[in-house]
Amino acid sequence: MKYGRVLVADPYARMFEGIRVLLEEIFETVAIVVDGISFLEVTKELQPELVIMDLSLKDQGGINPFLRFRSLFANIKCIILSVDDDQIFARWAIENGADGFVLKKTAGDELILAVKEVLKGTRYISPGVCMDYGLRKSSPSWGE
Repeated sequence: MKYGRVLVADPYARMFEGIRVLLEEIFETVAIVVDGISFLEVTKELQPELVIMDLSLKDQGGINPFLRFRSLFANIKCIILSVDDDQIFARWAIENGADGFVLKKTAGDELILAVKEVLKGTRYISPGVCMDYGLRKSSPSWGE
């Protein structure tokens, strides 16, 4: 069974060409945007089941559009990607409505697992973040 649509929002979209093939095995439609302005527009138009978004994505004003996305599309699942394994970024993302947090350095190995877990309704946080800081994936302080 395939899901309908996924939107990948990453200013470094070339990273996703390999992962795109894997996502196409799970989704009917895989769309990729590289900036925050088109991210919100395409999200509105596509209405994906899942958004995979780089934490470094910026809009016109240099602001990350994640909070605006969350306020407009609370029903769409979202996985945040980040190069930064500092717990503070993962905590911020989860506390502000992200369904998952995946480190870019392990995305090739983890992203499909994270997608499947999030689509089942389970929160996913890269083990690299949890192990480095002794956190548990189901910690109540993470907004569970």
